[in-house]
Amino acid sequence: NNNTLSSITALPAAIPTGVVLQVVTSVPTSAFSTTSTSLVDTGYSVTITPTATNSKMIVEFSGNWGKESSAGRNQLSIRTNSSGSDAAVKTASYLAWTYNDNTQGSMNTIRAIESPIGTTNAVTYKLQARIITAGQTLYVPLNNNDAALATVYEIAG
Repeated sequence: NNNTLSSITALPAAIPTGVVLQVVTSVPTSAFSTTSTSLVDTGYSVTITPTATNSKMIVEFSGNWGKESSAGRNQLSIRTNSSGSDAAVKTASYLAWTYNDNTQGSMNTIRAIESPIGTTNAVTYKLQARIITAGQTLYVPLNNNDAALATVYEIAG
């Protein structure tokens, strides 16, 4: 093919599906802890404004989650306002702790895919947490300076 850059007059008419259109990241500014047995906001969120209604969103929350006190289970969930209300649980992850030591941490990632997104309005994804086993304290992230990152990828539909 002998085409040169100067001979290109237009970009393709459509962006192929599966192409990453944008990536947005967010880092939590402080650690969160809870002893609640109901899902509560962790303050850990990421907001994206989709470029097309048929886009797919891949959402990830990664961090060093931790617990204090007894062995047991905790739950992390991703919620979104993409449907216009803040109610849709997109995924849930259960953490099982097997040791009764004082503090235990684990690097984990919780992911969700929303397809199609159905809006071009700003969408916020947030992480919620709760304890399942009474007597525990759950930390997200474990300490203020621990690794934690929220990422959302918009993929062309």
